[in-house]
Amino acid sequence: MLNCDSSPEEQWGPIPESILTSASPTHSASSWIVSVTLVVFSLALLTMGGYFGYQFFKMLQNSDMEIKNLKQKLESLQNRTKCLYSDSLISENMRDACPESLLKDVQNRVKMLSEALEELKEDKGLNCPFCPEDWMQKGDKCYHISVKQVPWSNCSAQCVLLGSTFLQSGNGELLDFLMPLATHCHWIGLFYKDSSKKWTWIDGSPASSDLNMKESRPTPQSSCAYVTSTGLVSQSCIIPYSCVCEKPALCDM
Repeated sequence: MLNCDSSPEEQWGPIPESILTSASPTHSASSWIVSVTLVVFSLALLTMGGYFGYQFFKMLQNSDMEIKNLKQKLESLQNRTKCLYSDSLISENMRDACPESLLKDVQNRVKMLSEALEELKEDKGLNCPFCPEDWMQKGDKCYHISVKQVPWSNCSAQCVLLGSTFLQSGNGELLDFLMPLATHCHWIGLFYKDSSKKWTWIDGSPASSDLNMKESRPTPQSSCAYVTSTGLVSQSCIIPYSCVCEKPALCDM
């Protein structure tokens, strides 16, 4: 009969020593493998973390550079837009600032200044022997053929931009002066006035008989005059040609 008061050794006998010693090496080996695995895994995580951190940092740098480049491009585009906007405003202002009434006012002012200059020359005994570069002188006037080609009606505005007026009047002597300068077709301020049935200058004076207009009876399609190397010719006013501009010669004080 089993005695409950007896010790295990007494009940079952002593535990074999092989059992006590065999469990320890197995447990140590397992612990070492786990530790090594954890270390390797940790190193792998650190390596991956460093790699992804570097890539992220590099990506941030690239993004920063891209942002800077985009900002520069945006600023450049804004500047170009401002320039284009300014140019468009200037063009609109020029169009708005050059209606027919304003052009006539400018022409009248230039005429008044020319007359005042003549009076000053007489009073002071001044000489006006020269014209600006690219302008040709005849007497006390300077003449220039514009580079830009425009319809006849736009020549007044074109000459105002050059600080002058569209050729307002002239005679055969002036025509003889202009013909050798003509390299193509150049508008002058002479047109056919339907109400009077006569060729008239834009200052209101009639054309002199010594102008020798080649087409004395213009059609509605050819009612404006231009000068060539061979004389005066009438043509449709809407065809773009260069313009003959005039202004007073500069005075040598």
